[in-house]
Amino acid sequence: MSKSKVHYGSLTVALITLLIAPIAALVLRNRPSDIGLPRYGESDLHRVEGREENPALRALSALQRGIRSRDFWLLAGTFFICGASTNGLIGTHLIPACIDA
Repeated sequence: MSKSKVHYGSLTVALITLLIAPIAALVLRNRPSDIGLPRYGESDLHRVEGREENPALRALSALQRGIRSRDFWLLAGTFFICGASTNGLIGTHLIPACIDA
């Protein structure tokens, strides 16, 4: 297969996505109250105020709290071991082992 061959299906999907994404961003809303509807299961309309704080600072403060937590490091360690073993063992060694006769 030639590397210069154009895949029109992929280009078509990418183009349609690029056209629809801005339209969807303008039309979609985050809360039912944004379009005048009550929350699910409630009969009266409650207006939810947006947060005033910077989302990046909020994420960094949550990370700072997490780093000090023992539970965070236990989860991070187990995810690291699981990911390293999966990527290292299966991705590197299993495929060549299956190919070899």
